Amino acid sequence: IEKDWMCEPQRSFGNIRSFLFIGRFERRKGIEEILKVIGTIEDKWPFTFSFVGPIPEDQRIRKENILYYGIIQDKRVLQEQINRSDVLICPSFAEGMPNVIIEAMANGCAVIATDVGAVSQLVNDDNGWLIPPGNEPALKAAMLRALQLSDEEIYRKKMAAYRHIEENFLWPDVIGLLIRKVTKIIGK
Repeated sequence: IEKDWMCEPQRSFGNIRSFLFIGRFERRKGIEEILKVIGTIEDKWPFTFSFVGPIPEDQRIRKENILYYGIIQDKRVLQEQINRSDVLICPSFAEGMPNVIIEAMANGCAVIATDVGAVSQLVNDDNGWLIPPGNEPALKAAMLRALQLSDEEIYRKKMAAYRHIEENFLWPDVIGLLIRKVTKIIGK
């Protein structure tokens, strides 16, 4: 990721967690699981949940704490939305190395994500929660754990996410590593 995506996490105050989903409304993104889980916890815990992406009107939950922003094309506006959030939720059934997770972590979000593709290279116990794909109970359990963390505990996860990207996934470092490996392979 480019260095200009990096923005240190903000602290949460008052234990009101803010969750975020960024993506399309399609089956492989796991949004149906998110909607079902929100329905089981929304009246029990104070939280907000923001959706960024083209979510159809007839699929939206009509509650004060559930927010829909549509497609955000302006990079700075998207970064601000991410940085205001505590936890990105990415319950996809299939991914490679998801940019959305890298971008969220670079902006100080802890992450709940499914263990698919290369997601385990990004998300770990220090900076989030890895869950099996299509597993609503695991998604609910991870969200409940995030809701139960103290402000300081969630901030530690957010900082760990930020540092993981800063230390391992900035373009100059990734390109340098690639050049060293290619040079070693070709014997120069």
